[in-house]
Amino acid sequence: MERSDIRGRKAKNRIPLARPIYERVERVSSSRRRPVVLFGPLLTPIIQTLLDDSTRFSHCVPECRALQSMEVDRLLANCELIEARRRETLYDVITASSIHYFAEMGIHCIVDVSPSGIQRMHSLHFYPIVIRVKFNLPSRSKISRRIFVRENNNQTGKRSH
Repeated sequence: MERSDIRGRKAKNRIPLARPIYERVERVSSSRRRPVVLFGPLLTPIIQTLLDDSTRFSHCVPECRALQSMEVDRLLANCELIEARRRETLYDVITASSIHYFAEMGIHCIVDVSPSGIQRMHSLHFYPIVIRVKFNLPSRSKISRRIFVRENNNQTGKRSH
C-alpha cells in the first residue's frame, strides 16, 4: 500500500505500509482478570490513578534474576518468561507465573512489556487490555507534565515538613 498526494501521484519519501493502520479485532470473553498494558507518554499519573484502586489493580514488578543470555532465550521461546530486559549483569524478567498469580487473585496487573511480550501472552491465552495514550496536541502533553511535576513537588514538600 503506497500513499499518494492529492493529484494521485506517488508521494516522495514515503514508506509503504506493510500492515494496515487499523486491524479488526475479535472479542474474547474471559472469566478471569486480564493484564493491562499501557503505551504512550506520561503514563505515571495514569498508572498511579489505576493503582489507587488496589482492590482491582496491582503492578506486576519485574523480578531480578542472574541468567545467561542463552537461558533467557530458551525461557522466552518456551513462554516461561513474558519479558526480559538486561540490566548490567542481571535481567529484569516478567514471568508467566506472576501474571497467572494476579489473574487467580482476581486483580488486573499492570505490566510493562513490549509488543513481543504481548504476543507471548496471547500464546499463553492471556489476552491483555492494551491501551495507547495519545495527546491530541503537544501543548496538552506539556500542560499535563507541568501539572504532574507540580503535584509531585507539593507532595514531597508536605512529606519533608
